[in-house]
Amino acid sequence: MDFYCGKPFIEQLKPVDKKAINILMVHGTLDMNIGNNVYNPVSSGELEHLEMDYIAFGHFHNRLEGLGRLMNIYNPGSPEPLGFDEEGEHGVLVGTITKDSNGNSFLDTEFIKLNRKFYLCMDVDVSGCGTDEQVIKRIEDAVKGMDTERGIFSITLTGYVEQGFNIDLEYVTAYLSSRLYYLKVLNNTAPDYDFVRIAGEPGLKGLFVRKMFSRIENSEDEHEKKILTKALYYGLEALERGEVECL
Repeated sequence: MDFYCGKPFIEQLKPVDKKAINILMVHGTLDMNIGNNVYNPVSSGELEHLEMDYIAFGHFHNRLEGLGRLMNIYNPGSPEPLGFDEEGEHGVLVGTITKDSNGNSFLDTEFIKLNRKFYLCMDVDVSGCGTDEQVIKRIEDAVKGMDTERGIFSITLTGYVEQGFNIDLEYVTAYLSSRLYYLKVLNNTAPDYDFVRIAGEPGLKGLFVRKMFSRIENSEDEHEKKILTKALYYGLEALERGEVECL
């Protein structure tokens, strides 16, 4: 059988024995329409009609519990995460299945955390920074209190940094690597604007900055001021680049 299998397996199953505890183990894709290359695709609605007491799913590595109308579809995930798309706790499911004289089944499950490492993607705003040391301090503050000896971090730097400042990712990563188990740093920052200079320009950018400055100064609502400030940055970015990259 090819790894990617789109053939339904449900029709191949024998009818359940209602006097026994019926468990189905499936390596497949549940309730996901992700294109043509799908392994054993099936919906929770289709599984409900099988009258199984417990359905143990596998294939994806993230944990799923109590899915379907009968709430008896589980995927324990992998005991250890294997990539940045597998954040959160990982472990195993332990439990019991009982059945009464009327054929009604009862599940009692418990998740037991086992993972020794964890993956975590983070955005760290370094707006206003003008040195690598300031960037490092922002990252240290962001991971403060976390178990850095177990964490595998992917940190994306965001925000607006001082004009002319180019973050030395190699230096920042090397400095922090001795304090974190693993670290990958990505730079998604943009240079800050000299608003005073731009406000003095006669063109459209100057007019836009002056108008926005006036609205920000006249606003008495702090939340509104934050929104207007973001609009100021995004508007200038749109005028200069013809597009906006939200940071």
